[in-house]
Parts: sequence; structure tokens; C-alpha cells
Amino acid sequence: MALDVSKFIHPLDAKAMAAMKAIPGFDLVSNAFLKFYDEKLLHVENMAMRVRIGPRQLPQFHRLLKEVCETLEMDEPELYLENGRSDAMSLGDKRPFIVLQSGLLSCLTMPEIKSVLACMCGHILCGHNRYETMATMMVDAGSGIFGLASAITKPVYWALMAWLRCSGFTADRIDAYVSGSPDITISKLMKIKGGVIYNHENVDLNPDAYMRQAREYQEELTLSKVQQWTQKWLSRDKYNPFPVIRCIELKKWWDE
Repeated sequence: MALDVSKFIHPLDAKAMAAMKAIPGFDLVSNAFLKFYDEKLLHVENMAMRVRIGPRQLPQFHRLLKEVCETLEMDEPELYLENGRSDAMSLGDKRPFIVLQSGLLSCLTMPEIKSVLACMCGHILCGHNRYETMATMMVDAGSGIFGLASAITKPVYWALMAWLRCSGFTADRIDAYVSGSPDITISKLMKIKGGVIYNHENVDLNPDAYMRQAREYQEELTLSKVQQWTQKWLSRDKYNPFPVIRCIELKKWWDE
């Protein structure tokens, strides 16, 4: 029996999902996607271009995934490693999978890598993957999706992107639940954006200072409508909300 995720759903996630499904033509685009989308192609790509992590391949990271899935009472998704900077994604529908980029393994501690896996598993557990995969394929298609049917596909695309950013708040909550604290999540987000400072002794990124930075950013937003609109414009085509906002939202929920 999987964990009841309803208590983790962020209000902005629920609101954005409802708004997305209410768009005229959303069902048409969604059904067309499910009709033509072949999940097997994604798995062929995984097998051809990535390294599958398991009990006999990078077992230390497979153990982290196993621990996360046991805590969340869910089946293990497939886990892959690809060459890249410091990102992760969870895609698929009936056969979900997670991809880690190699940069994560060099800049994060093992508890922080587990935090990444918990966040990805949170997306899977909440059923986000179908829409995440839709958004990813629409981005990959580029301007091709805005052809003759652009009156339908454009509103769906922008609503999908807006919802994706809000869904991250929910996944962060599940991540913190698995970790037992928001501190590891905050440290992870800070390192992913700031990186690790090499070749310097006694130099560490400071999560407390990063949270002060996040609060200062929030204060700037509350003082200026222009700043609020600037934030929306800068984030319009991003998969994730700004990390400082993620930290603020997570800490607020945890402390309630």
C-alpha cells in the first residue's frame, strides 16, 4: 500500500493542475499524446545512451533508491545515469524511470543524492510523470507544436510549464519527509545552483546564509509588483521554480 500523498500536495500544485485541466482543448491534446506516445521508445533510448544503475552497477546509489522506495512504500522505478552537469528527471507513465546526471554525484553528499531520488520518486508517486513527459516532448518538438493547431497547443504548453513548476513544491515536501528534515533538501538545492568550490581549503557553502538570501529575495518580491512580474517572466519556460522559492515554501510548510 503506497503512502497517501494527499497530505503533501501543495496548494499551488492543486490550483495549477485544476487550471490546466480546465483549458479548452486540454483533453484533446492529452488524448492525442497518449495515442501517439510510445513509452518503449524512451526505454530503448535509456538502454542505448545511459548506464542503468542496479545491484551490480553502482550499487551504492541503487541502495539509496531502495531505501527511498521502502519509506514511500512504492515500487522501484528504473534508475539511469547520464553524462551531464547537475540535473535529474523522472519520466514515463506505466513504466516510470529516473535519470541522474553525473554532475550530481560529484557535487552532492550521499544523503543529498538520496534527497534527489526522494524528490523524483515523489513526482512518480503523485502521478506527475504523464504530464512531465508531455511537457518534455513538447519542448523537444520546439516550434513544431505551434503549427496549425497552435490555438490549442500553445495554451496547453504554457499551462503545463506553469503546473510543472508548482508540482516541484509537492515533490520537495515528500523529499523532506523521506529525509526527516528540510535541511538536506535546502543544502542540495543550494549546491546544485552554486556548485562545489574546488581547490580551496575550509570553504563551505552555508545553508543558513542561503536561507537569509532566500528571505531577502522574498522581501524584494513583496515590495514590488515589477519584481513579481519579472519573476514570472524569467521562470516562464523553466521546469522548476527558483530554488530560493522552493526553500522558502518547504521551510514554511515544515514549520507549520
